[in-house]
Amino acid sequence: MSKAFAARLNFDSVLWGVTFLLAAALIVLAHLPLSGASGMDAPQPVAARSLADIRFETAAGYVESLAQTNGHVRIVTTFYSHCPGACPLAFDSLRRIEDALPPAQRAKLQIVALTLDPQRDTQVQLRSYEQDRRLDGSRWTLGRASARDIGVAAKALGASFRILEDGSVDHLSSFILLDVRGREIARTARTQSVDAQFAAAVRAALGV
Repeated sequence: MSKAFAARLNFDSVLWGVTFLLAAALIVLAHLPLSGASGMDAPQPVAARSLADIRFETAAGYVESLAQTNGHVRIVTTFYSHCPGACPLAFDSLRRIEDALPPAQRAKLQIVALTLDPQRDTQVQLRSYEQDRRLDGSRWTLGRASARDIGVAAKALGASFRILEDGSVDHLSSFILLDVRGREIARTARTQSVDAQFAAAVRAALGV
């Protein structure tokens, strides 16, 4: 074997070795997590992160968001004003939870109900519904967000819905309990009657 051929062979071996190492390194890097995307630094899901920032018009004509806690514990749910049965039953359940609280703690609780049908549930309609149901506007907030935002909110709140051809809304709702810092601490899909565990979580959050 000539020296030139041996040198060439040695160079080719080194070149293949370097190429193999680079390829292996790229494969390893491709499977590593991005910086800050693991453990406690992982970003929250888009729906959960966006919920607090969704703005909605209230029955009183104000624009608010769930980011405004004002130091209150809140129960958040969804409804629509022309609902024939499920929504009134859900509101009755919320009232029973309220009525079981001492007056001082009741004053620290707010209930926010966002309509699933913002096209028909105008601010005027929400105000009329509030009056018809004799809801205390200082503790109950009926709100309407944009059609796009209510879809995001419903997903984050665990509510599924679709508007049918006759204008009714096929839906499943839930109650979400937020503490004074706006963090979710309990939820229940049992809205047609009082969920004892959820009611206990409300009392605990209020210090009862």
